[in-house]
Amino acid sequence: MKKNKPLLIFDVNETLLDLSPLEAEINSAMGNDQASAVWFSKLLHYSLVETVCGHYHDFSEIGLRVFEMIQENYGRSLGSEQIKKMLSRISELHPHPEVPRVLRELRENSFELIALSNGKPEILEQQLKYSNISQYFQHIISIEECKKYKPHAATYKYALKKADRDADDAYMIAAHGWDIAGAAYAGLKTVFVGRKKLPYPLAPEPNHIVQDLKGLKGIFTK
Repeated sequence: MKKNKPLLIFDVNETLLDLSPLEAEINSAMGNDQASAVWFSKLLHYSLVETVCGHYHDFSEIGLRVFEMIQENYGRSLGSEQIKKMLSRISELHPHPEVPRVLRELRENSFELIALSNGKPEILEQQLKYSNISQYFQHIISIEECKKYKPHAATYKYALKKADRDADDAYMIAAHGWDIAGAAYAGLKTVFVGRKKLPYPLAPEPNHIVQDLKGLKGIFTK
């Protein structure tokens, strides 16, 4: 259904929430400054393996098992409970400084907002409540509802169905090139939030590129 203002769908981790405390803890535990990046990359890799192969394990389970795999590369042997405790920090992340104000202004301007995450529903709820931004979203959607990980087209289409919107009436706003690519191929418009990173060059070019959420004001609330 076409409405006066586009639907705005937000990725959560890194787009809205600052992952650096979790990254620092992982890097410290592994004794390597790249360990968190390797872990997250493998987490995405194997979540896509699940989706492509038509299977499903939740993001937390994949994250745990991937961590158990990679820690051997750093000569570590943490137990499952130690790893779970460390990774649970993902539920206690603060938003990037500009995020609450920008979300509030978008809601004050009558935009409909969705939070869309690969994370488990309970983790997603905890994240948004801890960061005190849950009140800005009309829909908070975990991919567990459709059991297809982003960037599979089904996840974006599921969010559109929940909001009763068409793809050309919605924007995906994310700090990950793979997320922007998936949304673009699903027919959505996109805003890439750079945070000093670049979009995937082989995907359709984002409709807009901003460095942080403050850049959304020039697009949606002129």
